[in-house]
Amino acid sequence: MIVLYNPASCIEGRRRLPLTLLALGATRRDDEYAIVDANVDGDLAPSRAVEILSRGSGRPVLAVTVMPGNQLRQAIIDTRWIRARVPDVRVVWGGYFPSLHAEVVLRSTLVDAVVRGQGEETFGEWLRADAGQGGLAQVAGLSWKDGGGVHHNPDRPLAGLGAFPEFPYHKLDDMEEYVVRTYLGERTLCHITSRGCPFPCNFCAITEVYRRRWLAEEPARVERVVAGFVRDHAIDAMEFFDANFMAAESRALAIAERLEPFGLRWWCQARIDTMNSYGDDTWARLRRSGLWMMFFGAESGSDAVLARMSKPIPTGEILTCARRCEAHGIVPEFSFVLGNPMDPERDVRESIDFMYRLKDVSPRCEILIFMYTPVPQPGALFEEAGRRGFRFPATLEEWAEPQWVRFMSMKDPQTPWLPSGLREEIRDFELVITSRFPTVTDIRFTKPFRWTLQALAAWRWRHRVFARPYELKLVHKLVRLRTPERQGFDAPPRRRHQPPRLRRREVA
Repeated sequence: MIVLYNPASCIEGRRRLPLTLLALGATRRDDEYAIVDANVDGDLAPSRAVEILSRGSGRPVLAVTVMPGNQLRQAIIDTRWIRARVPDVRVVWGGYFPSLHAEVVLRSTLVDAVVRGQGEETFGEWLRADAGQGGLAQVAGLSWKDGGGVHHNPDRPLAGLGAFPEFPYHKLDDMEEYVVRTYLGERTLCHITSRGCPFPCNFCAITEVYRRRWLAEEPARVERVVAGFVRDHAIDAMEFFDANFMAAESRALAIAERLEPFGLRWWCQARIDTMNSYGDDTWARLRRSGLWMMFFGAESGSDAVLARMSKPIPTGEILTCARRCEAHGIVPEFSFVLGNPMDPERDVRESIDFMYRLKDVSPRCEILIFMYTPVPQPGALFEEAGRRGFRFPATLEEWAEPQWVRFMSMKDPQTPWLPSGLREEIRDFELVITSRFPTVTDIRFTKPFRWTLQALAAWRWRHRVFARPYELKLVHKLVRLRTPERQGFDAPPRRRHQPPRLRRREVA
């Protein structure tokens, strides 16, 4: 029996469909596997996985999807707990973290193999090879180990998404667990219509995993998914989690035309220069179809820094995009990654100045602020980080330590080139801007509360006084103010009985 396992990853209420596990499950027979999602089952998820693996027929296999951050730490804890109770289980990890750090994952005793990148075909071939039906060395996209050490097979050529079956939503225990109230609507579900991105940004993990390839579903397939959600779950909103939904104009328009009759509001991610190349008619048709908000990676307010990030989009283009969103009634989200190792002071100063200009152009725009963390791929930023003394952890035990969990959140990386005073300045500025312009994505807030918060922060924003915002910290602590990356909904996650957890020294 195969258990496809999703370790807990979301903050309060931030539950979404386990899309990676659904993609893997689509290539297996129904009787071969079960999906266990710790975001739904809570602390009972590990014991449920043990029960399924123990009573199921055939060789027990635990396949774990792992993103960096809190999910990585939870994956380590849960894999250890499950493995101790099912001694003959075979464990394979996949997802962004093991794809980028396969060597360190396989040096642990927890994991037998890593599926790198697109996993559907690699996972199936590993299952057969691990059962003695072929050699592990012939499985493209696989990293594995034996008595001779760790081995990394060549990358697997990426396959078009049309080669794989549609997602088996019936394998989830209760789809209603994933239908949530959001800023978009009362009943929101998500989908991913493409994978990868064709652009070379050297700070982005997607570039390294997908090698600048972009693989997309046909518009008709997207329509079938959405139609099924409307029919079976009465949704009124959609989130599309593609890294670059708008990479092809004709496809984006074809999907928009199919979405329009459903009357949904929807959200997606796009690239600034791509959207600036679209004509006003395309923008109008997208808006008419229900497009309500778009996420953009602005990354920096410094043209020099953007060039170093292999993202040669001048700041003037960011402003143009903001104006066009404003003109067409679409709310833009702009993320900034501040504090790169080459000139962090300049990056922060110029970016803060630019955000003032951005807010002048588009008062409704949402601004998300992160701190730069290196991605293991060739490029000026990663090389400079190495020269400044940065090194990734050598073991999973280190990755599970609190400072590295904070590092992966991109909120408190404590990288050697970013002085503590500058980190504090970034955090204080973020507090001021998110108070002066509370996100529309937090549906808990009444208008009077928003007005009060805005009034408290108004003088700081007007006079650019960011240091020691104690009054704002108090408000945030009392109400746990959500920033746009914490898009909020009402229902807290369900907490269930907690099985015995591992002591810290047993983490990995």
